[in-house]
Amino acid sequence: VNPFYKSPPRAPVDKEYEARVSGERFSARAQYYAEYWGYKCEDVDVETEDGFIIRLHHLTSPKHEKPGYPVILQHGILSNSVTFMVNEERSLAFWLLEQGYDVWLSNIRTNFKCGHRTYTKSDPRFWAWGVKEIAMYDLPAIVEHVGKKTGLKPAYIGHSQGCGSMFMTLSRGVRPDLGNKLACFISLAPAVYAGPGLRQFPFSLMRKFAKSRKVWRLVFGVREFIPIMSLCQQWLPSWLFGHLAAPVFSFVFSFHDHNWRRQIPKFFRTVAVANSSEQLLYMGVLSVKNCAFDTTTTEPWFPPSMPPIAIFYGTLDTLVLGKPLVERIRAHEPHVRLVKAVALENYEHQDPLWAHTAVRECYPGILEVLQATQN
Repeated sequence: VNPFYKSPPRAPVDKEYEARVSGERFSARAQYYAEYWGYKCEDVDVETEDGFIIRLHHLTSPKHEKPGYPVILQHGILSNSVTFMVNEERSLAFWLLEQGYDVWLSNIRTNFKCGHRTYTKSDPRFWAWGVKEIAMYDLPAIVEHVGKKTGLKPAYIGHSQGCGSMFMTLSRGVRPDLGNKLACFISLAPAVYAGPGLRQFPFSLMRKFAKSRKVWRLVFGVREFIPIMSLCQQWLPSWLFGHLAAPVFSFVFSFHDHNWRRQIPKFFRTVAVANSSEQLLYMGVLSVKNCAFDTTTTEPWFPPSMPPIAIFYGTLDTLVLGKPLVERIRAHEPHVRLVKAVALENYEHQDPLWAHTAVRECYPGILEVLQATQN
């Protein structure tokens, strides 16, 4: 412990929030959290163009007879859709339901044990995918399914890699046409520019391996990335896994808890899901190149088909940096309409979702963007 380290200031105490004991228990099931707070959760499976099955959770509220405007929520790396539901009634998914929106929680391939129409889990081809495949196949399948079911252009809210993969999807040469099918793209802690945390251990070690794809595959294999993590998540009791994962991942990602008040281990019940070794290579390459795109050119990364964009980023986020992305868009992206850019003071990477103050400091800005772009 560094005695000279000055921790970030703690968020003001919310007495009503602190005094209440919800009774909510640890779970990895989206249905549990939805039903606990009085909502309905329907599982919907979508098949991608390359044969993978994607699990969506469609949330509805009995308070609203007709579904509102569709909103897609996409999680970040080493996580799944439940990450939007673990902040009790202040969870972003439930808060949007209360505002009258039609909420669709999306996942990436292999989450929730979803498979492939041909390959088995033991087949190396089942794991032969990375962020490029998510951008090329998963996100278009999700957006097109929600658009077809609702008859409306959905809004897309991504967190971390859920933003980075969508920026990749909308860029030139991937699937820029998808921008015409979105009402807006709201980016929370976008994983486009690497932060200083990706140059520290253990990412400093991953940087060395990521410089050579052959070395990366030799160290981490060509199937699942460190499979012991997903095995622990699957077989350990929920409360035990949460209490073990909280300190481990807080150390790995340099997380602090100055904006998290209660049941911190429950937040980490949703991490360490099965991911391919190739997908984690993205984080290694990002730490080497410092950006997911070519920063040496002033040529626009994005075409005229880009939907309106909003960016929310924490000033204490050490994993990824939001400010350089905002500056890049304002300086060199004439086709991007940046409708809102918010620097969340004293927020780190997970705080837009998990901070107990997010309902006041982050969510209202999201609502403003949704209301301004949904028509």
